[in-house]
Amino acid sequence: MPKKPTSDEVWLALDQLRRALNDAYWEISDPQQGDRILALAQDVDSIQDDMDKDAIISNTAAYKNLQARVKGVNDKLDQLKKDIDGMIHSVETVTKIAGYIDQAMQLAAKYFV
Repeated sequence: MPKKPTSDEVWLALDQLRRALNDAYWEISDPQQGDRILALAQDVDSIQDDMDKDAIISNTAAYKNLQARVKGVNDKLDQLKKDIDGMIHSVETVTKIAGYIDQAMQLAAKYFV
């Protein structure tokens, strides 16, 4: 059985994703799509903030709430992966973001079980 990632590993993966989303914002010409990317980066940032709180311990109400928020953000990230080619023309940026999405979602899925 694979080991459960640490909160630091998940936080760092989310941080890479958040930074890539913020960078991608500047490459999107459609303001609505840019706002979508920026809102997703803010959602990821909010999850990171809550992971830093000492009160987030397995099976607490706060942990369960964070778990549900992570699922919601993962659903948005999954949809973004499907849409991103039409939003950003840089293959390098699209590839980087898709990789960070995969990494963050995989670690979060193992961490928030």
